[in-house]
Amino acid sequence: LPQAAADDLLDVILERYRHRKSTMITSNRPIEDWGKLLGDNAAASAILDRLLHRGHLLKFEGKSYRLKEASKRLALEKKNN
Repeated sequence: LPQAAADDLLDVILERYRHRKSTMITSNRPIEDWGKLLGDNAAASAILDRLLHRGHLLKFEGKSYRLKEASKRLALEKKNN
């Protein structure tokens, strides 16, 4: 990600947190990786602190629904050919 990504995201999250606005973020990366992903451990920690303070963390495991659907389509195509 660009160097300013962590600061930009932190600014958005801080503003939304200050005004108690709802925020939804999805990621396929575990929260432990956010510091490395954003290139700034302090900003990632501050972002996660605000998001998780009044938030809910939903963790899904298993295959992606898109991958399951693609597998079904491929199997059907092979069967029909």
